[in-house]
Amino acid sequence: MYGIQKGGEMKGFFNSQILQPKIPPGHILGGSHRVKIGCNACGLYKSCLTPKMKPTGDGRKSILIVGEAPGAEEDKRQTQFCGDSGRFLEKKLKQVGINMNVDCRKTNAVNCRPPRNATPTTLQIDSCRVFLFEEIEKFKPKLILLVGGSAVQSFLGGRIKWRDESFSINKWRGWTIPDQDYQCWVVPVFHPSFVKRNEDGGDYSSTIYLEQDLKRAADLIGAPFPILNYEIQTIDTRQNSGQKYVEKLIQAMLERADKETFPVAFDYETTGLKPHKEGHQIISVAICDNPDKATSFLWNSGLSNVWKAFLRHRNILKIASNMKFEDTWSRVILDTAPRGWYWDTMIAAHVEDNRSKITGLKFQTYVRLGKLDYSSHIEPFLAGKRDEGELGANAFNRILELDKNELMIYNGEDALFEYLIAGIQ
Repeated sequence: MYGIQKGGEMKGFFNSQILQPKIPPGHILGGSHRVKIGCNACGLYKSCLTPKMKPTGDGRKSILIVGEAPGAEEDKRQTQFCGDSGRFLEKKLKQVGINMNVDCRKTNAVNCRPPRNATPTTLQIDSCRVFLFEEIEKFKPKLILLVGGSAVQSFLGGRIKWRDESFSINKWRGWTIPDQDYQCWVVPVFHPSFVKRNEDGGDYSSTIYLEQDLKRAADLIGAPFPILNYEIQTIDTRQNSGQKYVEKLIQAMLERADKETFPVAFDYETTGLKPHKEGHQIISVAICDNPDKATSFLWNSGLSNVWKAFLRHRNILKIASNMKFEDTWSRVILDTAPRGWYWDTMIAAHVEDNRSKITGLKFQTYVRLGKLDYSSHIEPFLAGKRDEGELGANAFNRILELDKNELMIYNGEDALFEYLIAGIQ
Protein backbone atom coordinates (compact mmCIF):
# COMPACT_ATOMS: atom_id res chain seq x y z
CA MET A 1 0.00 0.00 0.00
CA TYR A 2 2.71 2.48 0.83
CA GLY A 3 6.42 2.98 0.99
CA ILE A 4 8.77 4.95 3.19
CA GLN A 5 11.95 6.76 2.30
CA LYS A 6 14.15 7.57 5.30
CA GLY A 7 17.19 9.81 5.15
CA GLY A 8 17.39 9.44 1.38
CA GLU A 9 17.03 5.62 1.13
CA MET A 10 13.98 3.61 0.06
CA LYS A 11 12.77 0.83 2.26
CA GLY A 12 9.53 -0.89 3.13
CA PHE A 13 6.42 -2.14 1.46
CA PHE A 14 5.87 -0.35 -1.83
CA ASN A 15 9.06 -0.36 -3.87
CA SER A 16 12.63 -1.39 -3.08
CA GLN A 17 14.09 0.80 -5.81
CA ILE A 18 16.75 3.31 -4.75
CA LEU A 19 16.16 6.71 -6.30
CA GLN A 20 19.84 7.39 -7.06
CA PRO A 21 23.11 5.65 -6.28
CA LYS A 22 24.45 7.33 -3.15
CA ILE A 23 27.92 8.12 -4.50
CA PRO A 24 29.91 10.82 -2.72
CA PRO A 25 30.26 13.75 -5.12
CA GLY A 26 34.03 13.72 -4.79
CA HIS A 27 34.13 10.17 -6.15
CA ILE A 28 32.06 11.16 -9.15
CA LEU A 29 34.68 13.74 -10.02
CA GLY A 30 37.55 11.50 -9.11
CA GLY A 31 36.20 9.02 -11.64
CA SER A 32 34.87 10.64 -14.80
CA HIS A 33 36.73 13.94 -14.52
CA ARG A 34 40.05 12.32 -13.74
CA VAL A 35 39.73 10.33 -16.99
CA LYS A 36 38.20 13.01 -19.20
CA ILE A 37 40.26 15.97 -17.99
CA GLY A 38 43.13 14.81 -15.82
CA CYS A 39 45.25 16.77 -13.38
CA ASN A 40 47.74 17.95 -16.03
CA ALA A 41 45.17 19.01 -18.64
CA CYS A 42 45.27 22.71 -17.75
CA GLY A 43 49.05 22.94 -18.10
CA LEU A 44 49.58 25.20 -15.08
CA TYR A 45 52.17 22.85 -13.59
CA LYS A 46 54.57 23.87 -16.37
CA SER A 47 54.83 27.53 -15.33
CA CYS A 48 54.87 27.53 -11.51
CA LEU A 49 57.56 26.95 -8.90
CA THR A 50 55.48 24.66 -6.69
CA PRO A 51 53.31 22.45 -8.90
CA LYS A 52 50.40 20.62 -7.28
CA MET A 53 50.88 22.34 -3.92
CA LYS A 54 49.91 20.08 -1.04
CA PRO A 55 47.55 21.19 1.77
CA THR A 56 49.28 22.67 4.82
CA GLY A 57 48.32 23.54 8.41
CA ASP A 58 47.73 21.48 11.54
CA GLY A 59 43.93 21.59 11.44
CA ARG A 60 43.49 21.14 15.19
CA LYS A 61 39.96 22.60 15.13
CA SER A 62 38.96 20.58 12.04
CA ILE A 63 38.62 23.67 9.85
CA LEU A 64 39.44 23.47 6.14
CA ILE A 65 40.10 26.74 4.32
CA VAL A 66 39.70 26.56 0.54
CA GLY A 67 41.16 29.52 -1.33
CA GLU A 68 41.42 30.43 -5.00
CA ALA A 69 44.99 29.58 -6.13
CA PRO A 70 48.56 30.22 -4.96
CA GLY A 71 49.94 33.72 -5.56
CA ALA A 72 53.55 34.64 -6.19
CA GLU A 73 54.55 34.51 -2.50
CA GLU A 74 52.71 31.22 -1.90
CA ASP A 75 54.34 29.71 -4.98
CA LYS A 76 57.79 30.61 -3.65
CA ARG A 77 57.20 29.49 -0.06
CA GLN A 78 55.21 26.35 -0.90
CA THR A 79 52.31 27.16 1.43
CA GLN A 80 48.91 28.78 1.15
CA PHE A 81 47.83 32.25 2.36
CA CYS A 82 51.27 33.65 3.16
CA GLY A 83 51.10 36.73 0.90
CA ASP A 84 49.48 40.07 1.67
CA SER A 85 45.90 38.77 1.24
CA GLY A 86 46.65 35.68 3.28
CA ARG A 87 48.08 37.70 6.16
CA PHE A 88 44.97 39.89 6.02
CA LEU A 89 42.77 36.81 6.35
CA GLU A 90 44.99 35.47 9.13
CA LYS A 91 44.46 38.70 11.08
CA LYS A 92 40.67 38.56 10.59
CA LEU A 93 40.57 34.93 11.71
CA LYS A 94 42.61 35.74 14.80
CA GLN A 95 40.00 38.34 15.75
CA VAL A 96 37.41 35.54 16.07
CA GLY A 97 39.74 33.17 17.92
CA ILE A 98 41.00 31.06 15.01
CA ASN A 99 44.71 30.49 14.43
CA MET A 100 44.95 29.97 10.67
CA ASN A 101 48.03 27.74 10.68
CA VAL A 102 47.34 25.77 13.86
CA ASP A 103 43.56 25.41 13.83
CA CYS A 104 43.07 25.03 10.06
CA ARG A 105 44.10 23.00 7.06
CA LYS A 106 44.65 25.13 3.96
CA THR A 107 44.23 24.30 0.31
CA ASN A 108 43.03 25.93 -2.91
CA ALA A 109 40.59 25.38 -5.73
CA VAL A 110 43.63 25.28 -8.02
CA ASN A 111 46.93 24.05 -6.62
CA CYS A 112 49.30 25.50 -9.25
CA ARG A 113 49.81 29.25 -9.56
CA PRO A 114 48.11 30.74 -12.65
CA PRO A 115 50.37 33.16 -14.55
CA ARG A 116 50.04 36.76 -13.32
CA ASN A 117 47.72 35.50 -10.55
CA ALA A 118 44.84 35.31 -13.03
CA THR A 119 41.45 34.09 -11.82
CA PRO A 120 41.31 30.32 -12.40
CA THR A 121 39.33 29.13 -15.40
CA THR A 122 36.62 26.48 -15.27
CA LEU A 123 39.00 24.00 -16.93
CA GLN A 124 41.64 24.65 -14.28
CA ILE A 125 39.13 24.25 -11.44
CA ASP A 126 37.68 21.07 -12.95
CA SER A 127 41.16 19.60 -13.46
CA CYS A 128 42.10 20.17 -9.81
CA ARG A 129 38.80 19.42 -8.08
CA VAL A 130 39.54 15.79 -7.36
CA PHE A 131 42.34 16.83 -4.98
CA LEU A 132 39.93 18.99 -2.96
CA PHE A 133 37.59 16.08 -2.39
CA GLU A 134 40.43 13.72 -1.60
CA GLU A 135 41.50 16.17 1.12
CA ILE A 136 37.94 16.52 2.43
CA GLU A 137 37.50 12.76 2.64
CA LYS A 138 40.89 12.33 4.31
CA PHE A 139 40.76 15.29 6.71
CA LYS A 140 36.99 15.08 7.45
CA PRO A 141 36.57 18.76 8.39
CA LYS A 142 33.79 19.93 10.65
CA LEU A 143 33.87 23.40 9.06
CA ILE A 144 34.83 24.42 5.52
CA LEU A 145 35.54 28.08 4.67
CA LEU A 146 35.10 28.70 0.94
CA VAL A 147 37.16 31.82 0.31
CA GLY A 148 35.95 33.46 -2.89
CA GLY A 149 33.98 32.37 -5.94
CA SER A 150 36.59 29.93 -7.27
CA ALA A 151 36.41 27.99 -4.00
CA VAL A 152 32.62 27.88 -4.24
CA GLN A 153 32.85 26.65 -7.83
CA SER A 154 35.36 23.97 -6.86
CA PHE A 155 33.23 22.65 -3.99
CA LEU A 156 29.85 22.84 -5.71
CA GLY A 157 30.60 22.85 -9.42
CA GLY A 158 30.79 19.09 -9.82
CA ARG A 159 27.89 18.40 -7.48
CA ILE A 160 25.26 21.01 -8.22
CA LYS A 161 22.83 20.14 -11.01
CA TRP A 162 20.55 23.16 -11.07
CA ARG A 163 20.12 24.96 -14.38
CA ASP A 164 22.08 28.20 -14.93
CA GLU A 165 23.71 28.12 -11.51
CA SER A 166 26.00 31.00 -10.59
CA PHE A 167 29.00 30.52 -8.32
CA SER A 168 29.43 34.23 -7.69
CA ILE A 169 30.53 34.80 -4.11
CA ASN A 170 28.03 37.67 -3.93
CA LYS A 171 25.26 35.07 -4.06
CA TRP A 172 26.78 32.53 -1.69
CA ARG A 173 28.37 34.53 1.11
CA GLY A 174 26.31 35.03 4.22
CA TRP A 175 25.00 31.46 4.45
CA THR A 176 26.04 28.88 7.03
CA ILE A 177 25.29 25.63 5.21
CA PRO A 178 24.93 22.26 7.00
CA ASP A 179 26.17 20.14 4.07
CA GLN A 180 24.56 16.73 4.52
CA ASP A 181 26.83 14.85 2.09
CA TYR A 182 29.95 15.65 4.12
CA GLN A 183 28.22 16.39 7.44
CA CYS A 184 30.12 19.59 8.00
CA TRP A 185 29.33 23.30 8.06
CA VAL A 186 30.17 25.21 4.88
CA VAL A 187 30.64 28.98 5.06
CA PRO A 188 31.42 30.95 1.87
CA VAL A 189 33.20 34.28 2.47
CA PHE A 190 34.65 37.10 0.41
CA HIS A 191 38.22 36.64 -0.79
CA PRO A 192 40.59 38.84 1.25
CA SER A 193 42.13 40.34 -1.91
CA PHE A 194 38.69 41.70 -2.87
CA VAL A 195 38.16 43.08 0.62
CA LYS A 196 41.61 44.71 0.68
CA ARG A 197 41.02 46.37 -2.70
CA ASN A 198 37.76 47.80 -1.45
CA GLU A 199 39.44 49.08 1.71
CA ASP A 200 42.12 50.75 -0.39
CA GLY A 201 39.33 52.53 -2.24
CA GLY A 202 37.70 53.68 0.99
CA ASP A 203 34.84 51.13 0.95
CA TYR A 204 34.69 49.08 4.17
CA SER A 205 31.34 47.35 3.57
CA SER A 206 32.93 44.11 2.36
CA THR A 207 35.22 44.18 5.41
CA ILE A 208 32.16 44.24 7.66
CA TYR A 209 30.62 41.32 5.73
CA LEU A 210 33.84 39.30 5.99
CA GLU A 211 34.09 39.91 9.73
CA GLN A 212 30.43 38.97 10.23
CA ASP A 213 30.79 35.77 8.21
CA LEU A 214 33.95 34.71 10.02
CA LYS A 215 32.27 35.35 13.37
CA ARG A 216 29.35 33.15 12.35
CA ALA A 217 31.80 30.47 11.25
CA ALA A 218 33.71 30.64 14.54
CA ASP A 219 30.45 30.27 16.47
CA LEU A 220 29.86 26.95 14.70
CA ILE A 221 33.03 25.37 16.11
CA GLY A 222 31.88 22.72 18.55
CA ALA A 223 28.22 23.22 17.67
CA PRO A 224 26.22 20.02 17.09
CA PHE A 225 25.69 19.25 13.43
CA PRO A 226 21.97 19.11 12.44
CA ILE A 227 21.62 15.81 10.59
CA LEU A 228 18.62 15.84 8.24
CA ASN A 229 16.59 12.70 8.90
CA TYR A 230 13.06 12.21 7.64
CA GLU A 231 10.52 9.82 6.19
CA ILE A 232 8.43 10.11 3.04
CA GLN A 233 5.31 7.94 3.05
CA THR A 234 3.93 7.21 -0.41
CA ILE A 235 0.34 6.06 -0.92
CA ASP A 236 -0.97 4.39 -4.07
CA THR A 237 -4.60 5.51 -4.14
CA ARG A 238 -5.31 3.37 -7.21
CA GLN A 239 -5.85 0.68 -4.60
CA ASN A 240 -9.01 1.03 -2.54
CA SER A 241 -7.08 0.55 0.70
CA GLY A 242 -4.76 3.41 -0.28
CA GLN A 243 -7.63 5.78 -0.99
CA LYS A 244 -9.26 4.97 2.35
CA TYR A 245 -5.96 5.54 4.15
CA VAL A 246 -5.61 9.02 2.67
CA GLU A 247 -9.24 9.86 3.42
CA LYS A 248 -8.72 8.97 7.07
CA LEU A 249 -5.47 10.93 7.21
CA ILE A 250 -7.03 14.12 5.85
CA GLN A 251 -10.19 13.65 7.89
CA ALA A 252 -8.07 13.49 11.06
CA MET A 253 -6.49 16.82 10.05
CA LEU A 254 -9.93 18.34 9.53
CA GLU A 255 -11.11 17.18 12.95
CA ARG A 256 -7.98 18.63 14.53
CA ALA A 257 -8.52 21.89 12.65
CA ASP A 258 -12.01 22.17 14.15
CA LYS A 259 -10.29 22.53 17.52
CA GLU A 260 -7.04 24.39 16.78
CA THR A 261 -4.98 26.07 14.09
CA PHE A 262 -1.78 24.44 12.82
CA PRO A 263 0.47 24.76 9.75
CA VAL A 264 0.57 22.27 6.88
CA ALA A 265 2.77 22.45 3.78
CA PHE A 266 1.22 21.01 0.64
CA ASP A 267 2.52 20.58 -2.87
CA TYR A 268 1.16 19.43 -6.24
CA GLU A 269 2.93 17.65 -9.08
CA THR A 270 1.10 18.29 -12.32
CA THR A 271 1.22 17.80 -16.09
CA GLY A 272 2.44 21.36 -16.67
CA LEU A 273 3.23 24.70 -15.12
CA LYS A 274 -0.21 26.25 -15.65
CA PRO A 275 -3.54 24.42 -15.77
CA HIS A 276 -5.51 26.38 -18.35
CA LYS A 277 -5.02 24.16 -21.41
CA GLU A 278 -7.54 21.35 -21.76
CA GLY A 279 -6.25 18.01 -20.54
CA HIS A 280 -4.02 19.22 -17.71
CA GLN A 281 -4.32 17.30 -14.46
CA ILE A 282 -2.90 16.94 -10.96
CA ILE A 283 -0.87 13.72 -10.69
CA SER A 284 0.21 13.64 -7.05
CA VAL A 285 -0.26 15.60 -3.83
CA ALA A 286 1.98 15.84 -0.77
CA ILE A 287 1.23 17.12 2.74
CA CYS A 288 3.49 17.73 5.72
CA ASP A 289 2.50 18.85 9.23
CA ASN A 290 5.61 17.83 11.20
CA PRO A 291 9.38 18.11 10.69
CA ASP A 292 10.10 14.39 10.42
CA LYS A 293 7.62 13.00 7.92
CA ALA A 294 5.59 13.91 4.84
CA THR A 295 2.92 11.91 3.05
CA SER A 296 2.51 11.86 -0.71
CA PHE A 297 -0.31 10.23 -2.64
CA LEU A 298 -1.50 9.84 -6.20
CA TRP A 299 -4.40 12.13 -6.97
CA ASN A 300 -7.72 10.34 -7.21
CA SER A 301 -11.03 12.03 -7.97
CA GLY A 302 -12.54 9.94 -5.20
CA LEU A 303 -10.62 12.17 -2.78
CA SER A 304 -12.19 15.38 -4.11
CA ASN A 305 -14.63 16.01 -1.28
CA VAL A 306 -12.22 15.52 1.61
CA TRP A 307 -9.41 17.39 -0.18
CA LYS A 308 -11.63 20.34 -1.02
CA ALA A 309 -12.61 20.48 2.66
CA PHE A 310 -8.89 20.58 3.49
CA LEU A 311 -8.37 23.47 1.06
CA ARG A 312 -11.31 25.45 2.44
CA HIS A 313 -10.56 25.01 6.15
CA ARG A 314 -9.19 28.30 7.50
CA ASN A 315 -7.60 26.73 10.58
CA ILE A 316 -5.25 24.69 8.42
CA LEU A 317 -2.51 27.28 7.91
CA LYS A 318 -1.21 26.49 4.45
CA ILE A 319 2.46 26.67 3.46
CA ALA A 320 3.90 26.47 -0.05
CA SER A 321 6.83 27.66 -2.14
CA ASN A 322 5.45 30.06 -4.76
CA MET A 323 1.91 29.53 -3.50
CA LYS A 324 0.30 30.97 -6.64
CA PHE A 325 0.99 27.61 -8.29
CA GLU A 326 -1.00 25.52 -5.79
CA ASP A 327 -3.61 28.27 -5.53
CA THR A 328 -4.18 28.42 -9.30
CA TRP A 329 -4.31 24.66 -9.79
CA SER A 330 -6.78 24.33 -6.90
CA ARG A 331 -9.04 26.99 -8.41
CA VAL A 332 -8.89 25.82 -12.04
CA ILE A 333 -8.78 22.03 -11.73
CA LEU A 334 -10.66 21.54 -8.46
CA ASP A 335 -12.87 24.63 -8.62
CA THR A 336 -11.88 25.44 -5.03
CA ALA A 337 -10.24 28.58 -3.67
CA PRO A 338 -7.83 27.65 -0.85
CA ARG A 339 -8.33 29.48 2.43
CA GLY A 340 -5.90 30.01 5.25
CA TRP A 341 -2.81 30.77 3.19
CA TYR A 342 -0.15 31.33 5.81
CA TRP A 343 3.40 31.23 4.44
CA ASP A 344 5.21 31.33 1.10
CA THR A 345 8.87 30.33 1.47
CA MET A 346 9.77 32.05 -1.81
CA ILE A 347 8.29 35.40 -0.80
CA ALA A 348 9.78 35.12 2.68
CA ALA A 349 13.23 34.40 1.22
CA HIS A 350 12.97 37.56 -0.87
CA VAL A 351 11.84 39.64 2.09
CA GLU A 352 14.76 38.38 4.18
CA ASP A 353 17.38 38.80 1.45
CA ASN A 354 16.79 40.58 -1.86
CA ARG A 355 19.73 39.06 -3.75
CA SER A 356 18.70 37.50 -7.06
CA LYS A 357 18.23 33.75 -7.62
CA ILE A 358 18.23 32.77 -3.95
CA THR A 359 14.49 32.31 -3.37
CA GLY A 360 13.90 28.99 -5.15
CA LEU A 361 13.12 25.90 -3.10
CA LYS A 362 16.17 23.93 -4.30
CA PHE A 363 18.62 26.72 -3.36
CA GLN A 364 16.92 27.36 -0.01
CA THR A 365 16.89 23.62 0.74
CA TYR A 366 20.65 23.47 0.35
CA VAL A 367 21.70 26.64 2.15
CA ARG A 368 19.29 26.11 5.05
CA LEU A 369 19.04 22.31 5.33
CA GLY A 370 22.16 21.12 3.50
CA LYS A 371 20.37 18.85 1.03
CA LEU A 372 22.07 19.59 -2.28
CA ASP A 373 20.26 17.46 -4.84
CA TYR A 374 17.05 15.49 -4.62
CA SER A 375 15.46 16.50 -7.92
CA SER A 376 17.86 16.38 -10.88
CA HIS A 377 16.61 12.93 -11.96
CA ILE A 378 13.03 14.26 -11.94
CA GLU A 379 13.38 17.72 -13.46
CA PRO A 380 13.82 16.66 -17.12
CA PHE A 381 10.35 15.13 -16.94
CA LEU A 382 8.85 18.38 -15.61
CA ALA A 383 9.97 20.51 -18.56
CA GLY A 384 7.59 21.19 -21.44
CA LYS A 385 7.75 18.73 -24.33
CA ARG A 386 9.73 20.30 -27.15
CA ASP A 387 8.38 17.93 -29.78
CA GLU A 388 4.85 19.26 -29.35
CA GLY A 389 5.71 22.76 -30.49
CA GLU A 390 4.34 24.59 -27.43
CA LEU A 391 6.91 25.64 -24.85
CA GLY A 392 4.86 28.18 -22.92
CA ALA A 393 3.58 27.85 -19.38
CA ASN A 394 0.58 25.79 -20.56
CA ALA A 395 2.74 23.17 -22.33
CA PHE A 396 2.48 19.55 -21.24
CA ASN A 397 5.48 17.90 -19.60
CA ARG A 398 6.61 14.25 -19.42
CA ILE A 399 5.49 13.58 -15.86
CA LEU A 400 3.35 10.60 -16.89
CA GLU A 401 6.50 8.78 -18.00
CA LEU A 402 7.88 8.81 -14.45
CA ASP A 403 7.78 5.93 -12.03
CA LYS A 404 4.91 6.89 -9.77
CA ASN A 405 6.73 6.11 -6.54
CA GLU A 406 9.76 8.18 -7.54
CA LEU A 407 7.44 11.06 -8.34
CA MET A 408 5.67 10.79 -4.99
CA ILE A 409 8.94 10.73 -3.08
CA TYR A 410 10.10 13.89 -4.87
CA ASN A 411 6.69 15.46 -4.21
CA GLY A 412 6.86 14.55 -0.53
CA GLU A 413 10.36 15.97 -0.16
CA ASP A 414 9.19 19.25 -1.67
CA ALA A 415 6.43 19.50 0.93
CA LEU A 416 8.68 18.49 3.84
CA PHE A 417 11.42 20.94 2.89
CA GLU A 418 8.84 23.72 2.49
CA TYR A 419 7.60 22.97 5.99
CA LEU A 420 11.12 22.97 7.49
CA ILE A 421 12.23 26.13 5.67
CA ALA A 422 9.07 27.97 6.71
CA GLY A 423 9.85 27.10 10.32
CA ILE A 424 13.37 28.48 9.99
CA GLN A 425 12.14 31.64 8.29
